[in-house]
Parts: sequence; structure tokens; C-alpha cells
Amino acid sequence: MDIVERLRSWLNYDSNDYIEPAIADIGEAADEIERLRSRLENPTEEMLEAGRAANRLVADNALGLACIAPDAAWRVMANMILSRSE
Repeated sequence: MDIVERLRSWLNYDSNDYIEPAIADIGEAADEIERLRSRLENPTEEMLEAGRAANRLVADNALGLACIAPDAAWRVMANMILSRSE
């Protein structure tokens, strides 16, 4: 069972007998959150390339959409450019 499932399972308990194991799971969850936060703040080159590939895919789809729905295509492209500048 992963940490998310274990944390959700604690929502069903009303007894104080489960406080220590719940605290241990919460500590493990906090460690996992910190690990993920660190990876987001310091992305690897592979993560950056995956993001660029996703942006290319969106741009390609937006250009294809321009033939059918120009207003929607402009909105997609503007959102992509604005999100890149943030």
C-alpha cells in the first residue's frame, strides 16, 4: 500500500490507539512531499526535455486547430506563451 492509501485509511479511524502509527505515516508523507518539491525546484535535464516535448505537442495541436477554430488556437498559443514567461 502506498503512502497516499495509508493516509486515506486513517480517515476511517476514531480511536486514539492509532495516533502513533498515523504520525509515522504523516512523517513519511512529509518526507515524500519534500522529495517531490526538491525535484520540481531542481528539475533534471530529462524533466526539462519532457516539458519541452509537451509544449511542442501543444503547439502542433494548436496550429492544426487554427485551420478549424482560429480563436481557440490563438487562445491556446497565448496561454502557452504566458505560462512560459511566468
